[in-house]
Amino acid sequence: EREGDLGAQIAACHTGAERLREVCARYGLQRTHQAARELLDYSEEMMREFLKRVPPGSYRAEDFLDNDGISQKPIRLAVEITFGRDRGRGRPPHTSVVRVDFTGSDPQVAGSVNAVEAITYSACFYVFRCLLREDVPATTGLMRPIHLIAPP
Repeated sequence: EREGDLGAQIAACHTGAERLREVCARYGLQRTHQAARELLDYSEEMMREFLKRVPPGSYRAEDFLDNDGISQKPIRLAVEITFGRDRGRGRPPHTSVVRVDFTGSDPQVAGSVNAVEAITYSACFYVFRCLLREDVPATTGLMRPIHLIAPP
């Protein structure tokens, strides 16, 4: 089952690479790069527009996994999400930014329930993507105003 899933993912990557080559051949590399940059920028702008409607402030939550499958000790997951305004990086005043901070979560455990930073990033991406309209492209541009802190 997993081998078939992995094979399907590899095939999808090959198909995507082929389609990208076709786009580059049709429109040229420079125009394709420009379109990709604009798509990332558009996604970022849509996220920033959404974040402008969220009042500045911090929100905290914590939960616990029952255990890691090896020890019977509960595993603490903590997050503080801070909505603020970005006045740096050449952006106009009142541009929204978010900090998602997992400091305070338990450190790595022996069982197989640990999440590397990429998994944590993906989970945050998914949550914030779900806050936007369906027609907003799901690109990494969405995460530009969102700063993730994931201690080891």
